[in-house]
Amino acid sequence: APDTTPAPATVRELMASADEARLSDRPADAITILERLLDTHADDAEAPLAAIILARLERARGHHARAAEVLRIALDLGVPRTLDEEIRAERILELEAAGARESCAAEARAYLDTYPDGAHVADARRCSLEP
Repeated sequence: APDTTPAPATVRELMASADEARLSDRPADAITILERLLDTHADDAEAPLAAIILARLERARGHHARAAEVLRIALDLGVPRTLDEEIRAERILELEAAGARESCAAEARAYLDTYPDGAHVADARRCSLEP
């Protein structure tokens, strides 16, 4: 009998499906698709972008701890250097919103060490538990 198992979706197909779901006001579907992409294609160059989009969808749903977790995944996968500071700052704010004070402080101190003159120093100082 012929194999009727569908071929695994490509990263491009998954990103297009997630975009279509997101733009059609179906964020839960977009989240499911992006999670699948990260599970099956974490080594793809698009995976960090998928993680960033997923984190922003989770934030919009008020799931700040999950958003912070996914932003950590994005950073671990290797966001483009031009986005690194912004994503680290977003993660600080998500950890703060989630009430994860110690994690927020640790992330804030790392941000301040890396970007002492960064655009988000005020947010980082507020969370760093330092005066």
